[in-house]
Amino acid sequence: MKRAVVTGIGAVTPLGNFFGDSWNNLLKGVSGISKIDRFDVAGMPYQNAGQVRNLDVGGFLSMKEMRRYDRFMHYAYISSQEALEDAGLSGFCYTRGNSAISVVCGSGRGAISSIEKAVGKQSSRSRRRNTHMRMVSPYFMPLTATGMSASLIAQKNRLTGECIGISNACASGLSAVGVAYRMIGYGSSEIVIAVGADAPLTHICFEGYLSCGALSKKNVSRPFDSKRDGFLLSEGACTLILEEYGHAVRRGARVYGEVIGYAGGMDAFDQVRPSSGGESATIEKAIGNAGIDRDAIGFVSTHAASTILGDISESIALEQVFGGNISGLPVSAFKSMTGHMLAASGVFEAAASFKVISDGVIPPTLNLEIKDPECSLNVITERRKSAVDCALVNSFGFGGINSVLIIKGADR
Repeated sequence: MKRAVVTGIGAVTPLGNFFGDSWNNLLKGVSGISKIDRFDVAGMPYQNAGQVRNLDVGGFLSMKEMRRYDRFMHYAYISSQEALEDAGLSGFCYTRGNSAISVVCGSGRGAISSIEKAVGKQSSRSRRRNTHMRMVSPYFMPLTATGMSASLIAQKNRLTGECIGISNACASGLSAVGVAYRMIGYGSSEIVIAVGADAPLTHICFEGYLSCGALSKKNVSRPFDSKRDGFLLSEGACTLILEEYGHAVRRGARVYGEVIGYAGGMDAFDQVRPSSGGESATIEKAIGNAGIDRDAIGFVSTHAASTILGDISESIALEQVFGGNISGLPVSAFKSMTGHMLAASGVFEAAASFKVISDGVIPPTLNLEIKDPECSLNVITERRKSAVDCALVNSFGFGGINSVLIIKGADR
């Protein structure tokens, strides 16, 4: 297997419109959660969410493109452009035989805002039976395909490598990174743009998550806390540029770190209820694929969506894997600040974990006041200096889909 290093990062999140801003706010313990103002929530049980604010979409896309493409595609494209620039690849995309560069995008909800808008128009039309106006955009069918964000990135950058869309619920983004890692490893691409993006702040998503009991009615994200009652819905995108190690060295690229292991797994248990056994098996497999001892892991970025069953299941899974060492293993739950960005969360949490390793500092977890006794993890609640060589990143999704990434720092 060829080595896969990360040479570029880009992000659009409720914490900032660039990755650097988001990372700095993580370190400061700044919450990206605020009152929803995108539509009227008066009388609704949901009031707070993680909204992307003040994003200059017009600086990246024309007005025609902005109208044509769904919001999650805006976020995916903008984060990918930041990552390419960060990696020093912006010009490279246009001047080389571009089949060497591939794109993999994960999204849990895809173009849900465009779907909601089209359904609303169709409902309105059905109430006015005599109208023959076209109510659905001619771009509706192509833009609602899951892989369209990957296609947009490839088209705008003139890339002709593989183009893949992945939809694995909340694990979609980290699954995209895992696929990118394998593509590099097997030599099918020299560079892969791996993206997780979602824009689910719509009535239908709020109502749907609320109905299935996943959304917080207290409007607070408090992972591992005894009073947690669900997650806060959020939006955003994050991109990692994965590059074959030798290729990165030859062009003198700056390297954030290396992906050394990945595993995807399936609980085969329930569509919604998680299985600690399935999660622990995937974690074990990822560590085995990395070829390291579990004691080499110095930090865990937990999925920790703040659901009652999910946090317990993840805590048990980590205890099963790490045994008595779990009490000294530092973990953080970044969703306490970002909310749940669905597919974007897994990639962003991986990006933040690379910074934990390179910068030697662990961001805090917010809103943890009284830890659930069933969640016996060493959750970091204050910013802490820490020397970490390897980290583990968990991302779990509806349907029992698990994705686990193992990363390490850059060679020094």
